[in-house]
Amino acid sequence: MPIVFLNAKNEVVRIHYQPSMLEDDQKVDGIEVDTIPDPEQKEGKKSVLKYTSEDGLFYEYVERPLRDKERIERLERENSDVKMALIEQDMLSQEEITSLKQSLIELDMELQAMKGSA
Repeated sequence: MPIVFLNAKNEVVRIHYQPSMLEDDQKVDGIEVDTIPDPEQKEGKKSVLKYTSEDGLFYEYVERPLRDKERIERLERENSDVKMALIEQDMLSQEEITSLKQSLIELDMELQAMKGSA
């Protein structure tokens, strides 16, 4: 079972996977745990492994600057979303234009019919 060592903020600063290699006085400040959980990958977040007696080991996710690759991927997604919104808006506009054209044709036909009967 691994032993974790904490700082004053309950953050894990060291993990020893073979505590049998440690002297007893080196284990005093450590906490034995069953396993070390794997962190989730969250964009723009850094995982900080922490420990409390109530919750055991857990990750706290804190903001961090985006890496260039992440920033590029985010901008590409946003760009794609904007393009789709513009396309949808243009489609709506085209549908409205088609509808207006149809209405004008119908009105023109009615006008022609009125002129022919007058």
